[in-house]
Amino acid sequence: MKRFKNIILITNKNDINSPDIQRAVFLARSNSAKLTLADVVFDMPVKERQLKPSPEIESFLSGLAEKRLQELKLMARELSTEVDITSLVLQGTPFLEIIRIVMKLKCDLVIKTSEPEKGFMAKIFGSTDFRLLRKCPCPVWLLKPDISSSFHSILAAVALETFDEDEDLDDLNQQILEMATSLAMKESSELHIVHAWKVFGKDLLELPIAGFIEEEVQKWMMSQRLDIEAQFNHVTGLLKKHLKDNNMETLNPQFHLVEGDPEEVIQDMITDNKVELVVMGTVARSNLAGLLMGNTAENILNRLSCSVLAV
Repeated sequence: MKRFKNIILITNKNDINSPDIQRAVFLARSNSAKLTLADVVFDMPVKERQLKPSPEIESFLSGLAEKRLQELKLMARELSTEVDITSLVLQGTPFLEIIRIVMKLKCDLVIKTSEPEKGFMAKIFGSTDFRLLRKCPCPVWLLKPDISSSFHSILAAVALETFDEDEDLDDLNQQILEMATSLAMKESSELHIVHAWKVFGKDLLELPIAGFIEEEVQKWMMSQRLDIEAQFNHVTGLLKKHLKDNNMETLNPQFHLVEGDPEEVIQDMITDNKVELVVMGTVARSNLAGLLMGNTAENILNRLSCSVLAV
């Protein structure tokens, strides 16, 4: 399945053998997609520019951008026999410039090496990576700096909250599963499909002040458990049919329906199965509550010890 058509790689590397460049080239080649090599270089903030900086400073900044562009063009020429590739340099606030070029070029995937956490202020106001995850109009693939040449184990986290059992897979889960299965086939990877769930209101129902007897609580919990199991089984059935229809039955994914906090469950799955890539959905949030507390997806992403492809 050729899932991507227009990929952009944000890189500060100069070596075509760098893992992020090799990963982007491999994906572009296997999808017959266009590839753009891009980097974001420093530009003078608006306030300082209004002070009319000296020509020497302007020339220096322009020279930095031109030097980086020539480096990217050199790599693009070396790789042009493998893929349809172009290069460009962006100047300004990284996440804003990346999103602008994604919209301009109509990219359908951003690949970028993840950044190390830079402290409290980055967590509060958002690093470039988290801003991309919140705002970017297409999937974002954040690679760990020390990634291997191939992924041996991939985990796809499905979200049953958006699922209607009377219909086929919703757009979010369909994208998650299509990307995970396609990558797993190309990489000959082990694939795990997981959904973590919690009984709604369990903690409150078990409080003495709630006034529920144990039998009522257990009945309510069993009802939710059966409902979740039915939804998950329906999703797995649809996925198995998709694999059969696309001659991908050799993939043989492992399915996990686990009760517990998603943050804990997914981290345990990563550790137990030596997962190197997580494919999951995110929900963009920019209000104050989302900024300070984060949603489930952001809490999971904050704890991940592997690469992530966020839909």
